[in-house]
Order: sequence, then structure tokens, then C-alpha cells
Amino acid sequence: RFNPILPIILWVVLFIAYCLTWYKSSPNYAGAMSLLASFREKELEADKLREKVGQLDLDVFSLSLKNVSSFALRRMAREYICRINEYGCSRSDLEEIVSEIFAPFYIYADHFLGAKVSEKWNIALYLHDRSDAMLKPVWRECSKTHPSEGLGRSWRQGEGHVGKCFLDRKPLLTGDATDETIAQFCKARGSQLKPYDDDIYISFACVPISLSTNDDDDPYGVLVATSDVKGRFSDENVTELLMHYGETLASILDLTGADLSCLFDENGVATGYDKGASNGESGGQ
Repeated sequence: RFNPILPIILWVVLFIAYCLTWYKSSPNYAGAMSLLASFREKELEADKLREKVGQLDLDVFSLSLKNVSSFALRRMAREYICRINEYGCSRSDLEEIVSEIFAPFYIYADHFLGAKVSEKWNIALYLHDRSDAMLKPVWRECSKTHPSEGLGRSWRQGEGHVGKCFLDRKPLLTGDATDETIAQFCKARGSQLKPYDDDIYISFACVPISLSTNDDDDPYGVLVATSDVKGRFSDENVTELLMHYGETLASILDLTGADLSCLFDENGVATGYDKGASNGESGGQ
């Protein structure tokens, strides 16, 4: 015999099942928070991926820059070596060589040094004068806002960043020269100190001009880049480029035996290149 209560019970069971299904599938506070947390995780992962892509772009650009620079430097070095061996080398020849080799650093300072428009940067070459064992500036370029004048100061071996780099025979990087733990070793003192040094010479990158691995062999000199921005030369790529360009000059001098004394006058004063557009002495070097 048919029981009329059974359909009612069946409909109640179906209604309860529907309500439970709807409750589980419908949005709620816990579900919303879970979705938000998941979205945040995906966003962080996307940020990390974008950062990696940006770094890869920088690495590709740096590699391209190194390859192009390496090719150009090899060609220049070969041409200069052949010219010097055939015709000899005068002061003007050496000035031309130095100026052309290091031209990218001041023409494209933003790419090579990472320098900004308002930044007070400076790049200079110091050569070792064996007659008085001094490191003397023979070439330099700097930003138009740089406050110094002339080619710069000469340094004794072990004195200042330039002298210390020469003495240690290895690259010297300084992210913050105002740090007392660093300043006590490399800061200019006495008559060498200029009033603007602490404000202008904050970051340093110095590399010796040498191919020799023998500590008893003096480098030809030192190539130095400076900036008033902390940590400007913390990027290893900048140091590698400076070393690469410095080694190119060293190879030219090595293979030609060029007489560097022609860059100094009879009083031992540097008579090197100082482009008129550059306003400054290579002060804190």
C-alpha cells in the first residue's frame, strides 16, 4: 500500500542535499580569504619572474657590450701596435691612443658607468713616472658639473686610492669612501686634501694597468673611475670593463715598449690630455 509520507521524506532529503551543495559551492569569508591569499602568491611569483626577466635583459646587454668592446679593442690594439712599431710613438700618439681607447667611458657614461645626468663622475688615467716613483695623471674626463680643475693630483705609491691600487697590484673597489673604516686607509691627507673631496669622491673603482702576474713588476699605472653616488661601482661588470680596457692599454705598451716619459715635461709634470669640455681635476684620486 502506497505511503504518502515517503515522497515528502524524499523531497526533504533532496532539499537538504541541495542546500548543503549550495552552501559549499557559494562564496564565504573563508573562501574569499583563501582566494585572496592564492592571488597574492601568484602576484609575488609574477613579480619574481619579472625581476628575473629584467636581470636577464641586463645580462644580455652586458654580454653584448663586452663582446662589442672586446672586438673593437682588439682591432684598435692591433692597429696601434703596428703603427708604433713602424713609426715610433710621440706624446701626441700616446694621447690619441689613450683618448680613443677610453672614449666609451665618457661618451656613454650612462651605459658604461651607470652614471645619471646630475651625477658628478670622473674617469682618469695615472701613469707611473719612474724618475720620481710618482703616479701622475695624463688623461681624464669628467661630468660638466664636476667642481675640480686640471688633470689632477699626483700620488705616491700607497697614497690615496690610486696609490694603494698601484701598490697592491689588484683592483680596488670602494662603495662609500666616507666610511671611517675605509677612509683611514685611502683618504687624501695634508696638502693633498681638497675641500670638496668628501662630497664628490664617494665611490671608487681603480684597476692597475698591467698584464704581469709577478708582484715584483710595477704596473704601468692606474685607471680610476669615481662618483658622488654611493655604491656606483658595486656592479662587477663595470670593474670587468675597466680591467679589460686597462689590459688593452697595457698590451699596447708591453708589445711596443713605448716610452712613457714623453708624457711628462722636464720638471716631471704631466702634460697629458685634458679635454676642454671637462671641468675638473681628478681630485680625490
